[in-house]
Amino acid sequence: MQAYYRAVADHDVAAAIPLLQPSMQWTLRASDSDFVNVANLNLISVSKGVSMPGAVTDTAYEDIVQVDALYYAAYKQVITSISGKQVRFIYVGRLHGTGPWQILSIGTGP
Repeated sequence: MQAYYRAVADHDVAAAIPLLQPSMQWTLRASDSDFVNVANLNLISVSKGVSMPGAVTDTAYEDIVQVDALYYAAYKQVITSISGKQVRFIYVGRLHGTGPWQILSIGTGP
């Protein structure tokens, strides 16, 4: 989800909103959100997705895939991460197999 991390780098919340499932959109303004804490973000790479059916429960999303994002971030406030190399494990899915891909969850561990 390079588009999401480009939006973070640009501090563009409006561009990020449609990339997140509705139940995750509140996280954009959370006190530990990357949109609040990132001063600089670069060198974004995202792995090829690996199918993970059933990895995210309680969702109507289909075609659930895990991707790994690697980037370097400088944080304004260190709350949950220190500045430097970051790895995130992201689950994405789409409704009914034909809709746009949206981020279902973002984590720091497998």
